[in-house]
Amino acid sequence: MKIRLPTLRFNVQLALGVAIGVVASVALFALYTLIWDRGDRTTPALQSQGEIGTSEDVTDILNSRDSFANDQPLVESLTSSDIKDPRATWSALVNDDEDDEGQLVDLIRTATAWVDKDGWSVLYRLDSSLTEADTYKAVVASVVYHTARVRGFHDTFIEVETSMNGKVRQDLLSTIVAKWTRTDPVAAFAATATLSNLRERMELRKSVLNGWAEYKPRSLIGHLATLPESIQWYARHQAALATARSSPPEAVSMLSDAFGTEHEELLAQTIADHWGENDVEGALEWVANQEFSRGAIRNQALATVLYHLARYDPDRALAVARDQPTDTFGHYAAGLLIEKLAATDLELAMRLLSQVQDEETALYARKAVGLALVAKYRFDEVIKLGQSLGGGDHFRYHDATFRRWAQSDPVRLFETIERMPQSSVRSIAAWHLLESNRTLHSLTKDEVAVADSFVTKEHRQRLSANAAMKAVTYEFAGDFFRVRIMPNE
Repeated sequence: MKIRLPTLRFNVQLALGVAIGVVASVALFALYTLIWDRGDRTTPALQSQGEIGTSEDVTDILNSRDSFANDQPLVESLTSSDIKDPRATWSALVNDDEDDEGQLVDLIRTATAWVDKDGWSVLYRLDSSLTEADTYKAVVASVVYHTARVRGFHDTFIEVETSMNGKVRQDLLSTIVAKWTRTDPVAAFAATATLSNLRERMELRKSVLNGWAEYKPRSLIGHLATLPESIQWYARHQAALATARSSPPEAVSMLSDAFGTEHEELLAQTIADHWGENDVEGALEWVANQEFSRGAIRNQALATVLYHLARYDPDRALAVARDQPTDTFGHYAAGLLIEKLAATDLELAMRLLSQVQDEETALYARKAVGLALVAKYRFDEVIKLGQSLGGGDHFRYHDATFRRWAQSDPVRLFETIERMPQSSVRSIAAWHLLESNRTLHSLTKDEVAVADSFVTKEHRQRLSANAAMKAVTYEFAGDFFRVRIMPNE
């Protein structure tokens, strides 16, 4: 039986399914975030109710998350209960016909009562009985928060470290450290020194530094000298990125520290994006006066700022971009600008494309628009956009777009080949179809033969060369790699 890849109808059905799943996940994540981030406040409705006992209360929580009034912790409302036999209650909850997400509040209350009664080892059973990862994370976060409020983060961390193991231990330590970092990052970082496993210690230290940078970047910068020298560069970079997101002009001084390093481009992009979003003119002046180690970094930063300008003055944005010098890769800011616009406003990108005169920049921008059209399954426009190209530009455009098309919808590409206007275009399409079919197996033998008939001598040679390269695989054997030649299929 031949199984074709998804058609448009299937993609629509898949999109609807994904959308429904996303809605459910967002609701669950909102509750999880509420428990985690707003655990020190509660709502008037909860005050009068005393405790939450039904799944309908989840809706009340989500709807009132921005109206918390006092210091009574929400988690107390979620976990205060008189459950006498939490093991039996938990078993009844996970084995009934209700969806776990729909009874999350009851799961949290029961899990907390069970851990209070029998200790952390209970979480091993929770992990094996909950099938949804997000539900499990929400339950663990709530239990940790409740326990840490009673015993303190340090004692909770030490207790978990010394008494737990495996995945549950990792989940608990990560959750404890994430919350602890928001209130006392210095103590949270110091606690990681007690971990004997190097990988675990480094992962948790990285987690602390990420949270520390996000919530208290100035504090992290002030403590750099107290950190191990081997991770100071990482901490400095994370603090700079967090500052760039919250106060871009302040982060400019940190850019000089990253000059010529692997971190310069990402930091420059982050500054450009967040500054350009709120103050385009100020960001343009910064790019014009800032010294970058490479022209490519400058043009990327400028294109990012101009992307924000294009939202309300696209013609001026393109005019500024066209007036810039090329970077070391031969790219102009105009091509980069249209590439960014193609990802979010394809119609505007297509309008501006006609105003780009430089051939190399026009090709770069045309490929970006073509790839965006492929992503939207607007295949007829992909072909039309390449009709006016000749020579090397003709091949480079179709090579880029047909490669993506062959991966995303090979059946549609096969059905379109005969209607393509030029033999060279049909050959490139068939070439990529045959290449993708080696892994996707989307065509029948007869269809493979039809596609093969469109391939010109030039492209057939390239196809044979690629097949030979794919026949060479590398295997790790002890301390070295060895080459194994695989027979072509």
